[in-house]
Amino acid sequence: MIPDNISRSHILKAIDVVDREGVPPRRKSRKFDLLYEGRKYPPKYLVSLANAFVVEEELSPEVFSIYDACRFLVPLGFDILKEGSPVDLKRDCR
Repeated sequence: MIPDNISRSHILKAIDVVDREGVPPRRKSRKFDLLYEGRKYPPKYLVSLANAFVVEEELSPEVFSIYDACRFLVPLGFDILKEGSPVDLKRDCR
């Protein structure tokens, strides 16, 4: 479950971390990407990192799914792609 105290600004900070440090091999995207300013990012990894800006600890990827991440990020105003195409939350993120 994703804590509701993670905000868009926390996700943006996580994007900055990824831009500086990259993505660990085991945290790379498989099917879904967050598209921001023309660059693609792994949604689950961003949510995990963003949690550290709230409670100083990354959120374990085992406690939420990629579908949870998509349903969380789209209302924050982020574009999510599934295999290169924009997601339909009702169809792609069940």
